[in-house]
This record gives sequence, structure tokens and C-alpha cells, in this order.
Amino acid sequence: MRPTEIIVDLGAIRHNFNTFKNLNPASIPVPVVKSDAYGHGAIQVATALQAQGAQVLAVFRVEEAIQLRNANVTVPIWVLLGALDCEIDNAINYDLTLACWSLDNARKLNDAAKKARIVQPLHLKIDTGMGRLGFLPNQVRDAIAEINSFSSLRLCGAFTHIAKADEPCHPVTANQVEQFRIIANEFPASCNQIHLAATSAIERRLMDALPYNRPGIGIYGIAPEKESNLDLIPAMTVKSRLISLKDIPKGHTISYNCTVTLQRDSKIAVVPIGYSTGLQRAFTNKMKGIVRGKIVHNLGTVCMDMTMFDLTDVPDAVQDDEIILLGKQGNAEITAWELASAANTIPYEILCNLGQSHPRTYLN
Repeated sequence: MRPTEIIVDLGAIRHNFNTFKNLNPASIPVPVVKSDAYGHGAIQVATALQAQGAQVLAVFRVEEAIQLRNANVTVPIWVLLGALDCEIDNAINYDLTLACWSLDNARKLNDAAKKARIVQPLHLKIDTGMGRLGFLPNQVRDAIAEINSFSSLRLCGAFTHIAKADEPCHPVTANQVEQFRIIANEFPASCNQIHLAATSAIERRLMDALPYNRPGIGIYGIAPEKESNLDLIPAMTVKSRLISLKDIPKGHTISYNCTVTLQRDSKIAVVPIGYSTGLQRAFTNKMKGIVRGKIVHNLGTVCMDMTMFDLTDVPDAVQDDEIILLGKQGNAEITAWELASAANTIPYEILCNLGQSHPRTYLN
């Protein structure tokens, strides 16, 4: 068994789903389980959410949706990227709702669906300000008309992504919301699966009258900003072991590039995790751990497969002790936001990098 493992609390994920369900009962939450459920394990998370009553799930890529279908996830699945050319012939066989971002994509989907003798449901992807995939607002009316002319496509929804949802009064946000509000009036009645809000926009009640919303990072218990009023429970714990613990004298240097010279006789622990297994090198001399309920600090450059910690102030620590790198132990806690701040990144990257690099164990 590898000494570093990920603990995922499915009870926390169910709690978080209920938080979004209760926050706006008029809008159906569609949990986003892309990128292996943000490192938490897509099959296990999707199965738990389906059992908890999730009516729809969302992924990014077709291959993620197929993985869930093969694992007996039967609820509707929205594919937010849609199908790339190389995926179209396979995608239409799995009862998926695909995003459509161009008329060329629509034509190819229609041709494939016609050959398969099915009608493929689509969501129109609209670019109101992200500058990524999607029809621009002035293209939507013509796109709707052409897609509706295809016999093997059924336009049943539409969506956009908000670029700066944490600032609802920002000019870009206000403009995106207003553009989408205007566009929504042009959708035919059959196009009723309309969605805009991800976790941050849900909390800020952006267009909360829409029938669907897309909680992502919040499902895993992390607010998209440091300050949040959402009732969320973090679902991921990352723990490892002290594989070495030795006394090193004052004046000794630690790790590559000698970024640390010991200012006292110290007890230095080695933990078998590094930048090849989810820890950014940017954590060097910035990250913490928890050993025997006490906060300890990283010393020296994060290596490819090992990271050192100062255990001098935990005199009763011994080799093979557990170290928490993300999560709680006793009264001490290290949050995804703390790790993200140390690496100058966001919690999304922290969860994905760590969660997909180690064996996972599931609770509840």
C-alpha cells in the first residue's frame, strides 16, 4: 500500500449537494463531475449523487460521460464541451446531451445522428464574454434557425459561462448576464434547459430564476472564493507518512539549491510526495503539514517524489507517523485555499493535481 492516499468523504458530497438543492429550490442543481470529479473520483461521486437524487450530471468530455454510462450511471448527462469530430460517431450511442458551439459541429452531429436513426439532443453554447467556444450573441438567432432545420437534432437547452462571477457588479459580469437574458427570450419553448450559474454565480444569485444551475467546486466542499457563506464541507483529505526522521545539526542545508540552512539542531522528516505526484514545486518553503495534531512546516525545495518537514517542535513524533497535507487532524486544519495561496493558484488545481495522483479511499 502506498503511504500517500486520498480520503474522500461521500457524506460531505451528499451534504454539499443538498446545500445547493435547498439554496434555490426552483432551480435544479446539475453537479459537475468533470476532471474525475475534480480529483475525487467521477464514478464514485456520480454514483453517490445519483443515489442522493441528482436528476442530471454534467461532464466536460464525451469520454468522461461514457465512463459513467459504463458504470451504470443512468441519469441524463450533459457534455459541456460537446463532441469533437473524432468523437461524434461514438458519442451519439450513449444517450448524452451534447453542447454545440458551431454550425459545422451541428452539421456533423446531424449527419451522424441521421445515419444512426436517432434524434440527438443539443445545448447551444453561447459566448457572452469568455472568448472561448460558443456562438456570439449576434449569431444565436441564425444558429437556432439552422439547427432547428436539421431533422436529426433537437435543440433542448442553452448555456453560457460567466468570466467574473465573484464580482456580480463588474461591468463584464453585468453585460454577460444582460446579454444572456436578452438571448433567452429568443429560445423556442422546447429549448428549456437553460443554465448560466456555476458555484460562485449560484451563491450570488445571478439569474437564479433559470431552471438549472451547475455547482462544480462547491459540490466538493470548497467555495470558489476565500470568503463565503455557503454551508459546505470539504470532501477531500490528503495524508501521507513520515518515511524517515533524523536529527540534523545546525548549519546543514536542506534539499536542492540549498534554499534552507538550519538555524538550530533540527529533526527533519521526509514525506514521499513531490511535484510528480501532485505537489507543485511552488510550495517550496511555504506549505504546512499536521503531525500529532500540531502544525509543521516544509523546509527546502519540494523534490520530484519527496518533501521535507521540520518536526523539531514535535518531539514525540516517530517514523511512520501520519502527516495530513490537506484536511483536519485534531483541532488543526489545512484548507485547499491555504495550499492554493501558497502556490499562487486556485483550489481547483490543488484538488485535481492531488486527487488524481494517489489511491483513493471512500468514506460514508
